[in-house]
Amino acid sequence: MRAVQITQYGGPEQLSLNSVAIPKPARGEVLVKIAYAGINFMDVYTRRGAYAGASPYASELPLTLGMEGSGWVEALGEDVDGLKVGDRVVFCLSRGSYADFAVVSASKLVLLPDAIGLDLAATAYFQGLTAHYLAHDTSRLRPGDTCLIYSASGGVAQNLIQMLKHREIRIIASANSIEKCDSALAAGADYASLDDPQNLLDAVAQYTKGQGVDVLFDSVGPALFDTSLKILRKKGLFIHYGANSGAIGAIDPMQLANAGSLYFVRPRLNDHISTRTELVERAQWLFKFWATGQLSSSPQRIYELSDISAAHQALETRQSIGKSIVRIMT
Repeated sequence: MRAVQITQYGGPEQLSLNSVAIPKPARGEVLVKIAYAGINFMDVYTRRGAYAGASPYASELPLTLGMEGSGWVEALGEDVDGLKVGDRVVFCLSRGSYADFAVVSASKLVLLPDAIGLDLAATAYFQGLTAHYLAHDTSRLRPGDTCLIYSASGGVAQNLIQMLKHREIRIIASANSIEKCDSALAAGADYASLDDPQNLLDAVAQYTKGQGVDVLFDSVGPALFDTSLKILRKKGLFIHYGANSGAIGAIDPMQLANAGSLYFVRPRLNDHISTRTELVERAQWLFKFWATGQLSSSPQRIYELSDISAAHQALETRQSIGKSIVRIMT
């Protein structure tokens, strides 16, 4: 089968499309024929070596990239119940989807309703699950509260904007171009600003009448960290769920105190779908909202497996709007 692999960490030039043996599912595992794979920053972090040390996502080289996908059950390992060959499924947080086939733990697979396309599932499932726990669990937002969402044209942010609008939250969005700001407004944001520090400070001060936002959803990291501390109201919540500009590093707790007794949290999706029940409940919520049109999503671009380097470059250089996916099925 075809598989995009890395043998050493580095830039997009390390990505190699290889021919390798089709893996076999072990006990409790399923072989999935991949239809589409999602492209996300976890793939970039993996390629760079960010997960090479102690991490739930650590893996030895060489490895096949791709942390999410959709497709069909091809074969079952021993002791797998509730699935059969031919079932349409979706998964995330399981490496190996940049390939024709991937072995996935049965516990991570969710059956797709007939009304949900495999392309939609690959586009919005991973980011939808992330946005769901951020909106409903971590943020503690109440109707009428105000939040700021960085990188607001990204996949998580686009889902987050739509979910928070259903909860009557006031949303300020920021991005690095007018086109991306327009995308955030189209998704439902109330106000949009370019993400340079002065524009952000002015926008938040104007929109909140100098009070600051209740919650900040940060997927940027160190490039805007100092600005972020100035944007939050006293006792505001700083949710750092991604670091597109690199790792923040050590934080002096007195920075949070001096900025107004701020709360800082770094959540991770894996801990919010740690049980089968929690995963299925969040997935079913997404399926319902997709089917009824209360959440909408479509891939910004569909790449072929041979073009994966270009896909990574577009994501890293912040050229992408929304979510892109890779077509695997032949």
